[in-house]
Amino acid sequence: MIQIETTYKTTTSGLGTYLEKSDDPLLKLVSQHEKSRKSYSIKKYADKFKKELNVKEIARKNNESVTKLTKRVKQHAKSQALDNISQKWESKAMHGQYPSRIKEADVDFKQTNNWLKGTGLKAETEGLIIAAQDQNLATRLYHHKIIKDGTSPLCRLCYRYEESIDHILSGCPELAKTEYIKRHNNPIAYMHWKILKHYNIKANDKWYEHQPETVTEN
Repeated sequence: MIQIETTYKTTTSGLGTYLEKSDDPLLKLVSQHEKSRKSYSIKKYADKFKKELNVKEIARKNNESVTKLTKRVKQHAKSQALDNISQKWESKAMHGQYPSRIKEADVDFKQTNNWLKGTGLKAETEGLIIAAQDQNLATRLYHHKIIKDGTSPLCRLCYRYEESIDHILSGCPELAKTEYIKRHNNPIAYMHWKILKHYNIKANDKWYEHQPETVTEN
C-alpha cells in the first residue's frame, strides 16, 4: 500500500529531523540555511508533511543517536500515512466493501491475504482476483448501483438474489447444483491422486497412472 508520494513525504520528514537534531557543525549550518530559504526548504516541507500526516513531535531518548531518532520519525510517519490510506480506502462506497468485509468475525484475515505473498499466478490473474475483491466486475449489481443504466440487480441465473461477486462465488442456488460441486471435487481429486502417487498405491487393482483434472488459473 505504500506509495511513491508517501515515501517522499516520510523521507523528507526524516531528513528534516536529521538536519535539525544533528550535532555535526556542518549539518547545523545546512539546517540554518534550509530554515532561511523561502522556497524548496527541506525544513518547511518536513514540517508541512508532519502536520499533514499528523506526526507528533518525537522526543530524543538519552544517548540516542540522531540516526535512530530519524528512523523512528520516518517509521511513525509511514505508519500514519498507511492509516490515512486505509481510512480513505474503507470510506469508498464500492472499493471499501472488501477491507470492511475482511474485518468481520467470520473471516480469517491472515488466510484471506496469504495468497498475495506469492502463488505463482499470472499478473493478469492477480488483477482479476483483486478486481473481484473490490466488487469491480461487471455484475448486474455493479451495473445497477455504479453504472446506473437501469439493469436489474437480480442474478441472471436464479432471479432471486442480487448478482454480486459474493453471490456468484458462493450464494447462487443454481450454481450450487453444478459449478460449486465441480469447484469442490477438482482439488479433492488432485489431492487424492497426489497421495496415491506418493505412497505408490493401487486404485481399483490398477496402478494410478493418470492425473485427474486439476484446477487451472482460468
